[in-house]
Parts: sequence; C-alpha cells; structure tokens
Amino acid sequence: MVERLLRGSLPFLFLVPLLACSASGCAARSGGAVAEAVDEPEDGILEFVVEEMGPGERPEEEDGERGWDAAGVPLPEGRISVQLRWVLDRLETGGGLPDRDEARERFTEAFLAQVPAAQLSAVMIQLSALLGAFVLEELEDAPQEGMLVGVLRAEDGRVYRVVVGLAEGDADGRMETLLVQLAPDRMTEDVGSWDGVRSRLAEAGERVSLLAAEVGDAGCEPLESMAPAEPLAIGSTFKIWVLGAVVDAVLGGDTTWLDAVEIRDEWRSIPSGVMQNEPAGATFSVREMATEMIRISDNTATDHLIGVLGRERVEEAMETWGEQLAERNRPLLTTREMTGLKLPRMAEELTRWRAGDADGRRALLDEGPVDFDVLEALREAGPWTTPRAIDVLEWYASAEELCGTLHWLRELSLSRPGAQPAMEILGLNPGLEFDRARWPYVGYKGGSEPGVLNMTWLLLRDDGRWFALVLTANDEARPVQEGALMSAAATALRLLGEQP
Repeated sequence: MVERLLRGSLPFLFLVPLLACSASGCAARSGGAVAEAVDEPEDGILEFVVEEMGPGERPEEEDGERGWDAAGVPLPEGRISVQLRWVLDRLETGGGLPDRDEARERFTEAFLAQVPAAQLSAVMIQLSALLGAFVLEELEDAPQEGMLVGVLRAEDGRVYRVVVGLAEGDADGRMETLLVQLAPDRMTEDVGSWDGVRSRLAEAGERVSLLAAEVGDAGCEPLESMAPAEPLAIGSTFKIWVLGAVVDAVLGGDTTWLDAVEIRDEWRSIPSGVMQNEPAGATFSVREMATEMIRISDNTATDHLIGVLGRERVEEAMETWGEQLAERNRPLLTTREMTGLKLPRMAEELTRWRAGDADGRRALLDEGPVDFDVLEALREAGPWTTPRAIDVLEWYASAEELCGTLHWLRELSLSRPGAQPAMEILGLNPGLEFDRARWPYVGYKGGSEPGVLNMTWLLLRDDGRWFALVLTANDEARPVQEGALMSAAATALRLLGEQP
C-alpha cells in the first residue's frame, strides 16, 4: 500500500490537510490542503503562522502516560526513529516549527527548496488540528531502506499512515520525504451484502446515495441503488467534467493533448497538487495538466484547464451529461473560487452567493473577489474540520449523472482515438487496492471536504463486462464518517466482482 502511494497514486480528500512532501515537492489526495511553495519568508513570517499554537511542550498525560506512544510500540535504533519521534511530537503539540534553523536541522536543502519552512509549518498546524489526539499503533514494513512507516489511530477512529524517509548519504540523517495520509485499507470492513452496504453507507452522513450499475452501449443499467437521482455535493469528483470538456475540445478541433498551457498567477489555487509551485510562465501540455488533475487531484492544474477552455465551454460540455446537471452547477466554480469564498473574510460575498441566482453569482465571480495568498489563506481557514456552506458552495451531481458521465467517456474512448488519453488518465489512481487479474481496468475519481465524500469508479471486469460504482455522503453538521463509506465501497466492489 505505501509503495503504491509513494509512486504517486495518492488518495482523494479535498481540503483536508494531509501532507505528502519530498524533495520534489508536495502533493495530497483529491484534495489535501498543502500550502503553496513560496520564497523563504522574511523574519517574523514563520512566527506569524505558528503564533496561535506555538511549538509547545509535550503535554502531560494522566497517570504518567505519554501521548502518541501510549501503546508502547518499539522503534528501531537510529536516526530514522529520532526523526519519526520528532514528527509525531510536532503533530501532537500543535504542528508548527519553532524556527527555520530547526527545519534545516531536520530536512535536506533540496526538501526545503521545494517545501519552505513556513509552508511546512502552516500545513502541519492544520494537520495537527485534524488529527487531534492520536496513538502510534504499529509499524509497517517500509517500501525501501531509509524509510519508516507508522500507523496512527486518532481518537475519532480514523487511521493514518505516516512515512518518513532519510536522504541517502546525508551525514546528518535529515529527512527528504514526509507523508501523512488516511489509510483507507485500515478503515474498512466487509459488511456482507448489498443490504449491509446500504446500511453501512447510511451511517456515513445525513444524506447518502449509491449506484452500482452495469455500463453498456445503452448506458448505465442499475443493479443496486439508494437515492441514485438525488444531487449531492461531490467535491473534486467534478474534475471528471473538466476532463470530459477537454475531450470535447480535442474532438472538436479546438485544442490538442499536446497544446501548451502557461502557468498564470491568477489561476493558482491552494493544493491538493503541485502545480501551484511552478513559476509563472512555465508551460505544460494539456495532457500533463489533465494527468495531474486526476492523478493527485491537482487544483491548480484544474483551474488552468478551466481557464484555457473557458468556464462557459466547460458548462456547455456538461449539458451533454444532463441539462439539470449543467444548470445546477452554473456558474461552474474553480477550486480557487470555491475555497476562497468559504474563508471567513468572504462572509459578505458568501451571503451574496447564497442569495443570488445563476446570473447574480456569475456577476459576483466576474468581480474577481477571490484574491488571496496561500499561506495566509491556510492560516485564516484555521482548523478546517467542520462543514462550511456545502449546501450552496460546492459541485453537485447525482449518482446517475456521474455514471452517465463515465459512460460518455468510455464510449468515446473506445470509438475515437482522440479521446483515448482520457481513459488512460482516469485509470492512474484507483483509489483503493484492486485485484488487477479480476479488474484489468480501474478508472477512479473521488472528492471530499469536511461534510462531503464521494467515490466514483468505472471498472472493467476480466470477463469483458463494464461496471460503475458511485457512493456519496453529505452532512452539513459534521464530517462524513469515512470508515463507514469506505466499508460500504469495499464490500460493493467485492459484490460487483461476484455479480453473475
């Protein structure tokens, strides 16, 4: 599992501060909040991002019990364990780095060139708030020498992996890799039957939907369902619409997969992803942008594709998958706009958005109200662990509409050579582990933010039959219960594998 994640097949959370950093940059899943790589700040800026939580001392526990190491998991001798202890101490005591000197003592120059101390500090503060109290439960086998992989269990039942990796040949034993993210394989249980799937899914949130369908020439033929026509917030899964719009533009002769896209400051978004770290003027092909948009749910790549195609062009493409779908999501938000409008400083604009019709909302976006520095935005967002305006400020689709989009992508990719890259891109990140002998093709996109979780698959079974599986949970009052939805998803996937 860890080896697969380190190869880049990162999971899918959107706006949840999970961290995946190395000397080549930061990434996170279908959407983890990782701060933008910026120039090393002047004195005082690092303190600015840690002043509320501060470095702190390790908290005293009752009866002399230590915090994260209460389970007494033995760690091997050596520098790698020293570094893991330091990471866990920081996460337990607030996350912030006390100064740049300590960052230089802990991380290589190459790492800090991609992930400056202020960026790392801001992200770890949010990650610490998300984790809350946690315990190191066990160590797993590392994918390579010089790495240590720990399993953390948080007080709320979530399970995470933390991976630290030392730079080869570094005399001081400094880190060049740091990864913290949910461990979905540790949070799932088989619930037995489709009735069990529905029952477990219902525990995930206030409103849920499910569609398991066979996908053929005529479209999606439902096999099992639960409120499949109900539109719900889907987070970063909306990026399959952007991928579809790229396909539409390629087939229409308006762009090619090799056309260059130039990085523009006004199209930078907060992570997940890495494209926000690229300098203005750097160029990437449309295919490279689309690849990162799906593979690691890169928000900046997504917003650049929307910018190049045009918001209205993407909205028009969405009409292919349903007029109500397109109407419901007009004007289509970029990730920068959706995130920015949820910040506390945008309370007045959010009120206008909530009260406005499609024209009023488009006029608001045309004013360009979302103009923020990424580090400051992360600090202002604070511990983003509860739902924010998911009823009006999101991307919305029913399970049936998502299945219809997947059917459209499949049909074109099988019949039009210009569309084939879309299926290859959709297959880069399977979301969960699969038996590839049983499932030779797995296309996936998921998305989430606090209160929202969606998992959407397009699957080819070894007997040549195609299936789709869509699960969504929304809750305006509390975070979605990931373990419940993932258990429902894992069981549904097994049942589809056995479907006669």
